[in-house]
Amino acid sequence: MASATRISGATTGQFDQVTAVSQTMINDQLQTLMNNVTDLKTFDVEPTTWDKSTLTMEDALLKPCSVVIPVEQNDFSTVEFYINFGSGTMKYDVKADTRRKLPAVHEEYPLAGWVVCFNVKMGLANVDPEELPRIKEQINVAGDYSIQRLFFDFTTADIANFLESKSKFFTSTGPIAYKDLPKSLQPAFSLVLNKWVEVLQDQVIDICYHGTAPDKSSIVNPIAPSFPPEDVLFQTYPFKNPNGAAISEADRSRNALLYLETCVKPVPTNTLLNWTGNFITNGDDGKANVNGSMFISRKLFFERFLLPLLKEFNLRTQITPTSAKNWIDGLMFKFQWGFMSGWDPAHTSVSDPYYDWTPNIANRKFTWSKIKPDAKDNAGSTGFMRSRLNIKGDTTNELSWEAGGHELTLKVNSHYRQETWNEQIGITNDSHVDVKIGFTMLLVFQSISKGVLQINTYYPLANGQNRYNTSFSEAVWTTGDTSASSIFDSKPADKQQDIKNRWIASMGGDKWFTERMRNVLSAHRFVFPGNGTFSFSDPVFNKNGDLAVSLAYDGYVLSQDSSSLVLRI
Repeated sequence: MASATRISGATTGQFDQVTAVSQTMINDQLQTLMNNVTDLKTFDVEPTTWDKSTLTMEDALLKPCSVVIPVEQNDFSTVEFYINFGSGTMKYDVKADTRRKLPAVHEEYPLAGWVVCFNVKMGLANVDPEELPRIKEQINVAGDYSIQRLFFDFTTADIANFLESKSKFFTSTGPIAYKDLPKSLQPAFSLVLNKWVEVLQDQVIDICYHGTAPDKSSIVNPIAPSFPPEDVLFQTYPFKNPNGAAISEADRSRNALLYLETCVKPVPTNTLLNWTGNFITNGDDGKANVNGSMFISRKLFFERFLLPLLKEFNLRTQITPTSAKNWIDGLMFKFQWGFMSGWDPAHTSVSDPYYDWTPNIANRKFTWSKIKPDAKDNAGSTGFMRSRLNIKGDTTNELSWEAGGHELTLKVNSHYRQETWNEQIGITNDSHVDVKIGFTMLLVFQSISKGVLQINTYYPLANGQNRYNTSFSEAVWTTGDTSASSIFDSKPADKQQDIKNRWIASMGGDKWFTERMRNVLSAHRFVFPGNGTFSFSDPVFNKNGDLAVSLAYDGYVLSQDSSSLVLRI
């Protein structure tokens, strides 16, 4: 179930794709990572000497490190990184100074409960060439491109100015302020921290995922193009209570890092996403608690991916009048007419803008509506008899979504109308035959497998029983007015059935839409970025038409390149 906040609030703004990873999600994965990687749990630093003092970290083990995402500052690229000591002893030794008659000093500090907080900036970098083939296989997108990753850049760690107010220190008797530790201990302790951070600089910890950056963007889908980003930015992003209530400490854990991508054109440097709503939900009122999410903009998903594929739908369902002829044979009115279903000789290509869908975002839908030029003949006339024939055709197709829903409703409404007028010795008669053909198809977003969106098609039954049905013969058909005069050679109902049958046959028969739609959607895949780092679930649409999915880290990956251990959380 999607949260009300998720489906009604946040939008992608000026960006095409937004990946939001909460503080909670990062810390949970850091815990998993550090519980399984010995190199990160052990605070293994050689004894460090400063002046005449020496610090030795003995049996120092760490609890999982953690981060806090600050959002009250103007620096949107910095997080607070916490080193949390679990056990061990720090031994402080000072040699005796015989000249000054100062005795030797030996003190021991239990490290359990010590916390050191310092600022670290996030960074973007291309993945090393040695890793590129493996990660491209995970991402599961064809093409020639490089891959970027968002990571903690420990080369920016400001250890010398670590945040004392957010750090904790203890002696054997209880807490102690850092300023109250021996003065000669403090610079040696800074050196110790620097040495451990140097280890982190070699063991790269990725924060989010491997986005794609274009080198030579290739076309994956013949109609809908692939979507490597033209530009990538990142920032911190606050969680806010929708009702305006004050933010609790638990709410702060829902602050997020955003990975922002544009796939059409780059955004100006340092352009940030203003707050539009929460990408991370808090599970209030029994709604789903979402710690990570990815939003694909309406313009990217609908206008650049799905709608170009559905233009063929508009071509195939149209009714185009082609001819109308009426004449008088003795005392009989005669009529001939013609129409094309699924074809328009003036617009033969599916790439023609004529078949473009029109957005109606306020009503959460896209439409394609065309009224064809009438085919007319007013020539039927004798001395006391006159007649006219007019053939009309129009089609209105609609693709709609519901906020919080996981399906699209595709409705077809094609209309054929045959109007006659005749006069005989001053007596006039109007008649018409209407055939309104329509059906509803559901495109259901059921799951995401290896980053690929799985879209299934169904026809709902008219009686409402059995929510889905794949048999075209069970589709919802509607037939219009059956009134007509006896001037026709066959009964109006037969005429309607004949037109309906021709309409179905022109599209390839009953199963065309089902089979063709499935073939199109399987051949032209929508692949979410970040496969191999994230698992995806719960695809839903928000009010704006953005496609939102929930994220979870898909385990962690250890990979050894030529110079370092890379830890992908």
